[in-house]
Amino acid sequence: MEHFERTQLIPLRDALNSLMKFVREIPSVGIPQFYCFLDYMKNNIEIYLYAPMDANEWETLFLRLKDILIRDWREANHSVWGIPAFDLLIGERENKAELCLEFLQLVSVIDGFF
Repeated sequence: MEHFERTQLIPLRDALNSLMKFVREIPSVGIPQFYCFLDYMKNNIEIYLYAPMDANEWETLFLRLKDILIRDWREANHSVWGIPAFDLLIGERENKAELCLEFLQLVSVIDGFF
């Protein structure tokens, strides 16, 4: 994320929305603990994008936003209750492999920004 730019915020927000939608639509799993950090990230991006400010404020706040996004992504990937610990395979499903691959693909898109 060292070279992260403002132009990447919209694709990152869209990737976060896709992952959040995927997690919400998995039957019988419930909302995992890491979900709130994805939501924080999305909301912070939207606040940054839509808040009126001058050029100096944009740059200053963007630097702070980067730090916040890195922190929240790190928390979303906590080894005990984050993305790595998410049990996608609860219950019997015919399409377990497909769900796992889709989940990993969605996570890797977001991880690519960091």
